[in-house]
Amino acid sequence: MNNIKSITLISILIFLISCNNKNQDKIIGTWKGAKSENKTIDSFFIKSQILIDTIGKNNDDATNMKLYGIKNMDSLRKYLQLQHDSALITENNKIKNTHFIFKKDRTIELFFNGYNLTGKWNFDDEGSLILEVVKTSGDADLWRMKVITLNENELKLQFRKTNDTSIVTFNRASE
Repeated sequence: MNNIKSITLISILIFLISCNNKNQDKIIGTWKGAKSENKTIDSFFIKSQILIDTIGKNNDDATNMKLYGIKNMDSLRKYLQLQHDSALITENNKIKNTHFIFKKDRTIELFFNGYNLTGKWNFDDEGSLILEVVKTSGDADLWRMKVITLNENELKLQFRKTNDTSIVTFNRASE
């Protein structure tokens, strides 16, 4: 009976190690940010758009002047829409200007909106991606990301920071 338990345990360990090795082989290369999903950020942009679309529409000029300090709500909506669109473009560009280069020697180069960082990478026993990133100050941060998808063309990672979660999709860059 102990032999069966030992064989089962060894088989599970071999399976987990082989899965990690497969992921390690798959992740080598350059990955470019494609899209981000974050309920907090997405909700902000949805609620902002609703406000822009409705602000001052059910009021007369006197009420709008009293509430917002302006009578011409069309101009205000246009201004707010420009600000909203600019912020949305900036948010999307942060993702599209992000890319990771995973190397066989388990080092990584990270590019975030003009910041170039380096570090080391590995997978833990649960299959999560662990990055030890050296900041520009010289200090190192440890990042743990859940790997949702890792295949030939797509890498999808779940980042968790405090009470906020982002899922970022990366596409493999053509070499």
